[in-house]
Amino acid sequence: MADESIPLALACTYTLARRDEDGRVCPIDEDEAQAWENSRAVIVRETGAEGRLLVALVSLDAVPEPFQTDHETGVVSTPSGEFDQWDFQESFIRCSADGAYVANFFDPAWVQMRDATAAGCEPHIDDIQALIAIKRRSDLISDQVDWRMFDISVSGETDGLTAEEALRRSRFQNDAPVHRVHGLEGLVSMRSETMFDLDEDDTRDGVEVEVQVPDTILDGWMEVRDFPTYLIDGVRAIFRRFLADRIGDTPIEEIVRIQRSRGEMDSICRVFEQEGFDDMGTSAPFADDRVMQGGYSTSQVRNFRGNGCDIIVFEDFAGSYAYAFPEQIRVDLENNSGLRH
Repeated sequence: MADESIPLALACTYTLARRDEDGRVCPIDEDEAQAWENSRAVIVRETGAEGRLLVALVSLDAVPEPFQTDHETGVVSTPSGEFDQWDFQESFIRCSADGAYVANFFDPAWVQMRDATAAGCEPHIDDIQALIAIKRRSDLISDQVDWRMFDISVSGETDGLTAEEALRRSRFQNDAPVHRVHGLEGLVSMRSETMFDLDEDDTRDGVEVEVQVPDTILDGWMEVRDFPTYLIDGVRAIFRRFLADRIGDTPIEEIVRIQRSRGEMDSICRVFEQEGFDDMGTSAPFADDRVMQGGYSTSQVRNFRGNGCDIIVFEDFAGSYAYAFPEQIRVDLENNSGLRH
């Protein structure tokens, strides 16, 4: 008799699919039809691209296999052999004893936990808990993001929106986002660079001249609603708590953000300084020691005002960020969050 405490997996092949006129899942084109023979298609998710679906093709002869993962060595053991953990993730799905889909191995751990919890599958929940424990000891930024997102997603923090309402807001297409209305896209800082000025008709050595060249360009702003993490109610709740004394009535969905690598905070700030934004001083880090195990804290926050916007710039373990929202009536941030003039 199989040990019901051991998680199960089904061998599969991942591919894209579409729905036909009757709503049935089918290959994208006839050339792929042969690969679907003697298989069933397990819908993983909608991709958001032209009605495409990500599906796992599972052979009709496939049976669930118990597996055990050594997260320290990255080796997965099954009755059919041992697999490298990465190869296993791309070739199997998490499943129940009756072969029903539970979760993807290649999704972030917090997503896998969400799906396994929804399926009520304790063996997978235990396996994912072990994976999270490994990630908590990792120095990789992706792992640190993963376990923090896990902590937030299971914290019970909420802003009161239903999943359907959050999804509806995330899909709204804003024709006048803050960065376009207020001229934030393409702001640039300049740096000095020494060059040789050569005359085509002059055979003498060139003359050194100092010229200004672009240094940092702030392009690629996005509304908060466009990031996948917006759909996590705990993320929205914490984000709103961090910014509550700054954004007034501005919906968090309409706040815009730009992200750069960790260590680029000063470069971002120089853009606003050179572009003539008012430097409103620094304020205390955003911090949490209740939801995320081990705590979370950003750098000191730089505050700028200009073009009808308030801007905050800071960095954390994963990157450097600027957030912008319409200028608010001045509040006493000196008491609320440590603003210094």
